[in-house]
Amino acid sequence: MGGQDASVQSRSYLGGDHKSSRGGTDRGQAYTLEGVVGAALVLAAVLVASQTSGFAAATAESEQRHRYHELERQAQDALLAAATAPSDSGDLSALVRSWDGTAFSSDELETFVLGEILAEQFGESSRNEAYRIRFAYERQNGSIARETVYSSTDAEPGPDAAAASYTETVVAVANESDSHATFDRGVGPIAAVVDVEVTVW
Repeated sequence: MGGQDASVQSRSYLGGDHKSSRGGTDRGQAYTLEGVVGAALVLAAVLVASQTSGFAAATAESEQRHRYHELERQAQDALLAAATAPSDSGDLSALVRSWDGTAFSSDELETFVLGEILAEQFGESSRNEAYRIRFAYERQNGSIARETVYSSTDAEPGPDAAAASYTETVVAVANESDSHATFDRGVGPIAAVVDVEVTVW
């Protein structure tokens, strides 16, 4: 009887160990599964965040490109409208001819078609963009002069500024007062060839 009891106790002991070992394995598997699920959730969150960030950056870049092209188109349209305006209405040629080597004031500029359009489209709009007009022309010595004839602000344009230009040929007119000395022109029918540059930012 003593031997039988020992055998039962031995089987009970072994059975107890077996159950304890299986319970530990189940808990280990549960911890492993929780870890995998947690890692998957973290990875999913990171992917969503990166995609959202990338989408936002792409959207901002697209909006910036659209703004640049819109400003460029408006500046080019303003130059074209001024160049093709009636000569007695303050067209682009009249603006170039009237320059005396110093910057125009806002009031002076707006007596010309270009100044009026730029003020309406940019300076007086709700967007209130800054803009600048420059004249670029060749001196007699072959160097290129680039003069700012008007700027709506003292700040310089940034790298994302939009620009447009129109080439205006100023023809010397007989009996016309010499108002083209600022272009350092030579003798001949062409007083100056001037690139009128408009920059908006």
